Amino acid sequence: MILVIDTNVFISGFISESYPWRILDYFLDKRFTLALDDRIYLEYSAVLRRKKFGLKKTDVDSFLDFTASNALFITSGKCDIKLIDTADLKFIETARSANADGLITGNMKHFEPAKNIIPIFSPKEAWEKLFVDNFND
Repeated sequence: MILVIDTNVFISGFISESYPWRILDYFLDKRFTLALDDRIYLEYSAVLRRKKFGLKKTDVDSFLDFTASNALFITSGKCDIKLIDTADLKFIETARSANADGLITGNMKHFEPAKNIIPIFSPKEAWEKLFVDNFND
């Protein structure tokens, strides 16, 4: 399974034991393939290092090193779609170019115009529809 994950999901996964935390854990266990491009990786790096989140530098560095070594880096094609936040377009372009099984985000409203291009899931929906049905824990 190939997924694209919005930065906010990983931030939530670092902060609390929630659905994003479970998804982060599954990524670290290599239970799915994370697709991203350089723009997404740079956003992960910049946002996860923001002091306001209070994340441990060693945890962030380990996550980024793991991601750099294990994610599927692609060159995204352009997508002509209007989103609320144009900075989010990179996630749709990457998901489409990677032929991903879905995009997981905590900002469902931001991606509403793209729901016909790629399946969009909240962390809870992703957990229930993509992980619980596919993995026995």
